[in-house]
Amino acid sequence: MCRNPYLINAWQINRVRIIQQVWLTYKSFYMNMKKKAVPAELTPSEREELIRLRAENEYLRTENEVIKKRIALRREKFAAQLKAKKLHSSKNSEEKDTL
Repeated sequence: MCRNPYLINAWQINRVRIIQQVWLTYKSFYMNMKKKAVPAELTPSEREELIRLRAENEYLRTENEVIKKRIALRREKFAAQLKAKKLHSSKNSEEKDTL
């Protein structure tokens, strides 16, 4: 690891410049897209597809949240089991020490 504070500072300055450049590029792209996007009338079939896709997106978002919660619960359960095992093994080692 580099201990020279001037090199670290230069790296941080370059990092900030890169982030600013990326942000400016994104911002200009977004503004151009916003100007070009003129909403057109949707045909009935396009409107039905849009409604279907929005409903599907909502379903997938909800499903994703449920999966994330199940993963979090599984991790909590595993952590609790691990803690119980450690506690049990430390009690066993204390009992051995007292004998």
